[in-house]
Amino acid sequence: MNAKDLMQPRFEVIETYPKSKFKKGDILERIPNATNDWYNADKSLINADILLDEIEQYPHLFRKMNWWEKRTTDQMPKKVMSIFDDKGDTFEIQEWDMEILVGWIDKKERSCCSLLTFKPEYGYVPVD
Repeated sequence: MNAKDLMQPRFEVIETYPKSKFKKGDILERIPNATNDWYNADKSLINADILLDEIEQYPHLFRKMNWWEKRTTDQMPKKVMSIFDDKGDTFEIQEWDMEILVGWIDKKERSCCSLLTFKPEYGYVPVD
């Protein structure tokens, strides 16, 4: 996946509501160029008639996910950029360990980018 795709907003359904077309635990991603259609993690279309703005208004129903959450190693980027300092250093990732959420820069030297070390707004973002 490229950096733009990884940064698209995704939401996890944490609670359902009457007549909801979502199931608890669904991970929702926007269908490109659609106004109110979503698909879940298994790429099933959910014609739910709910806009992104509306989803963001209900944090008790939908949790906005970080760009790296519940991704496979195949989906993760080859490079990330730090956004916690003014330098914006770029790191090339040799290998991702999605169990501990670490991108190894040099596994022998134990040098890595931990996705959990910083809050998302001060962490890492994918780059192409």
